[in-house]
Amino acid sequence: MPKRILSVLIAAALSAGIFTGCSSPQYEIELYDGNYSEVQLVHKMVELLVEDRTDIEVTIKDQMTAVNNFNAMTGQDHSCDLMYTWDGTLLTTSDTLATAESYQHDLPPGTAAPAVEAAFHANRRRVQALAAEYQATLLFGHDAAQVQAWAGKGTLD
Repeated sequence: MPKRILSVLIAAALSAGIFTGCSSPQYEIELYDGNYSEVQLVHKMVELLVEDRTDIEVTIKDQMTAVNNFNAMTGQDHSCDLMYTWDGTLLTTSDTLATAESYQHDLPPGTAAPAVEAAFHANRRRVQALAAEYQATLLFGHDAAQVQAWAGKGTLD
């Protein structure tokens, strides 16, 4: 069940089209398709949303196993820029916790609706518990500073 939750959260972040860290100056993201329909669906979502909302071209290459995909991404002559995996080390917050600041300082969205504020606090507690349980790195759905920092490095840490 936790892996299913994490995979849904990862899919939500990827669907937001925020992965803009490219290895080539032509602004292109290359990735290998996976062996499972969930991976293929997320890859197609990445392609459609990134190309629609940025000037970055996404190329989905032939299917590859996760181990070979990781080696292709991290090798000296890497042949892909992004890998969608089920390992649970990257926890995405999507719209639940939009920025690191809202997470770190317990700042709900600017609304007067008590239900929205209550949901924010419940979601924040859940993300904190999942992050601790899986020793996960958090990826905030609307944190431009985080995305720019990761894009500048070319990797997610």
